This record gives sequence, C-alpha cells and structure tokens, in this order.
Amino acid sequence: MNSITREQKLYAAAGGMALIIISLFLKWMSVSAGGFEASSKGTDMTSWWLFGLIPAAIALVIFVMEARGMDLPVPQIDLGVAILFAVIAAVWAVSHFLDVSHRAFGAFLALIGGIVGAVAAFSLRSEA
Repeated sequence: MNSITREQKLYAAAGGMALIIISLFLKWMSVSAGGFEASSKGTDMTSWWLFGLIPAAIALVIFVMEARGMDLPVPQIDLGVAILFAVIAAVWAVSHFLDVSHRAFGAFLALIGGIVGAVAAFSLRSEA
C-alpha cells in the first residue's frame, strides 16, 4: 500500500465505512422453506446496529474532511480518532457477520466494508 497516496487511503477508508452504513439497511439474513421466506435487515438487530452505524458515520465524516483538506470543527478530533472508530466499526461488522447464519447480501457487504475500511485506516496510522 506504499504506492497509494494518502488521499486514496482516506477515500478507501471512507468507502469502507460507507459500505458498513449502507449494509445496515439491506438484508443480513434470509431463510426460505416451503414457499415461506423470512429475512432480517441489519437494523433489525435491536439497538446493536447503532454500534456499527455511529462509529462508521463518525469515521466516514473525518476521513472525507481530511481527504478534502477541510478543517475539523473540533480540533481535538483528528485522524487518530477516525482510525479508532473505523476499527471499532470493522470489528462490529466482522463479529456480526460471523454471528449471523443464513447470511444475505447485507452481511457480505458489511464484511467487505469492514475489511477495506480497517486496512485502509490502519495504513494511515503513521500519519495520525
């Protein structure tokens, strides 16, 4: 990842967080038997889905603002905070992917977003 620019890493991390957020509104589980189908979205996981949404949203905003060269409204919030929240969101996505049986598209999207976001964010750690 050394040939990738800082801006590209920031946008990759932001993209991973966006995938996690989008996945929450898609089917995570789907079971069908005998003409009957039951499915569940990421937001159907009681309030646990907020532990994926909030860190991913915060990290997404910080990554995009950093990539665009914008000043963050609170000086104490920096790239290190975004990396931490990206890793939290990625761990949430991976753990819920592993916990779900009969996985549907949303669960796979969250897994991909979590991995991409965490790898890109972790590659920015020396710049934090």
